[in-house]
Amino acid sequence: MAAAFDPAALAAAPDGGAALLEALMHGAARAGDAPLLIQIAAAAQLSGLRLSGPAHRALLHVLCKAGRFGEAGAWLQDRVAPGALTWEVVAAVARPAEQAGETAALRAALDLADRRAVPDPDLGLAGARLALAAADGGVDGVARCWEGLVAGLAARRARPGPALLARRLFALHGMRAPADTHATMMAGAEELLAALEAARAQQQQQQQQQQQQQQQQQQEQEQQQEQQEQQGSAAGQDGNASPAAFAVWGSAAEQWLPGGPGAQPGPAAGAGCFAGAPLAAPPMSADEEAAVKALDAAAGVAAKMLDEAGVARLGARRAALGLPPTAQLYRALLNMATWGRGTPEDCEALLAEMLGWGVAPDLRCYEALIDAHAHHGDGAAAVRVLDRIEAAGLAATHETYRRLLHGLGATGDLRRAAQVYARLRATGVAPDSAILGRLFRVVRNHAQLVRTESSRRKAALPGIDA
Repeated sequence: MAAAFDPAALAAAPDGGAALLEALMHGAARAGDAPLLIQIAAAAQLSGLRLSGPAHRALLHVLCKAGRFGEAGAWLQDRVAPGALTWEVVAAVARPAEQAGETAALRAALDLADRRAVPDPDLGLAGARLALAAADGGVDGVARCWEGLVAGLAARRARPGPALLARRLFALHGMRAPADTHATMMAGAEELLAALEAARAQQQQQQQQQQQQQQQQQQEQEQQQEQQEQQGSAAGQDGNASPAAFAVWGSAAEQWLPGGPGAQPGPAAGAGCFAGAPLAAPPMSADEEAAVKALDAAAGVAAKMLDEAGVARLGARRAALGLPPTAQLYRALLNMATWGRGTPEDCEALLAEMLGWGVAPDLRCYEALIDAHAHHGDGAAAVRVLDRIEAAGLAATHETYRRLLHGLGATGDLRRAAQVYARLRATGVAPDSAILGRLFRVVRNHAQLVRTESSRRKAALPGIDA
């Protein structure tokens, strides 16, 4: 691709090389070649060519993906013409900066959008603004930003939709402060569910209206058909057509009319359309996908606060809407069962339920199961989870071994800790300081147990004063 880039050949192209440069830019963006992409873009602008919005977005995406947020911000500030600066171009920097926690780059991009009054009618930058408000002012900052967004919508006689409500939850969840955000996130999740329920009710109403219109059209067609048959019968009596011919046409048409003998059999009374066949989850809309992720985040925060009632309430309303469960939701439930009132049996039941829904447990789910067994003193079951991880086609990480050794350290189970450490070394994974620290904790607690047992036995010997 670099060989195909020949600046000298640009002048010979009919359009000055604009099409060639755009194609090369998109190719370099796909390859993730930031230096080549910058070289092509600079050559385009030196040649007096104006880059399109997609070309700018491709360049900014590659720079942000490479972590070069300073260069992305400088390009956005100095190289994007005012006419090409749309909210989508700003979002090409703002959204990656939000996800990477690059507050300075996020603030610079949004400040530029404000200074140049970039139109944002669909609030595409609202999520980034909420994230910046969370970084600057915490929960109160998000509340002030949210009030401004709602006021802007109210001026247009609109209300926040599920996607925007989900963005507020993402901003709060990004603060990583469950104790501060728990109450606000639960209230926001309830509001999000209410918006989804309202959207679902409106959708059902529209479907009912469409069904009524279809039924009305079908009745009108049947009436027209009856009139045509009556006219045909009269014509047959006049000798213009044979009644037998219309009878043959009618019998053939009835084979494929709704309810005719040739029609496909419908469901029995009271049965669903897919009765007798496995039910597949209907595809979710973009709003529903965003809502599911936001509800997962809210459930995770509630689980950390051991808010069983809140998690149950969100789960019930979520199930009523038909939103499918996810691995992240079950991780929250497993963690709440582990550190709350649950037992290892409860965690195993959750994992079985998860598999029954067709949701594959990820590594963090198995790590929560390790915590559950180790927290209740069953080191053997905790170690056996490693075999289940391998059977699931997953690979244990440093965090997996750290949590397992941490659980074994509570009981000072030196024998099993040595087995786990040997298994770690056999995988070729080098232990880090966290793993070595947990291993030392096992040794220390084991030594304490040995000293305690030795003192107990010495005190039990005859003639030894305790």
